[in-house]
Amino acid sequence: MSEEGRKEAEGFRKGQVVQLRSGGPRMTVVGSERSGRGELMARVVYFHEREEKFVYESFIPEALALES
Repeated sequence: MSEEGRKEAEGFRKGQVVQLRSGGPRMTVVGSERSGRGELMARVVYFHEREEKFVYESFIPEALALES
């Protein structure tokens, strides 16, 4: 992970709202975890309206943007 990505990952806090830089639903940060390769990942949750359920996913920090 790049130094910039590491700093950004550390900057996400639980409860912050983020979105994929490429678009998609607004998601809430619920924590962080390490991938199988040791990369720091942001853990998020969002509500999938069509399936009417909460979905938990993990993304590399570089893929996420903080919502204003």
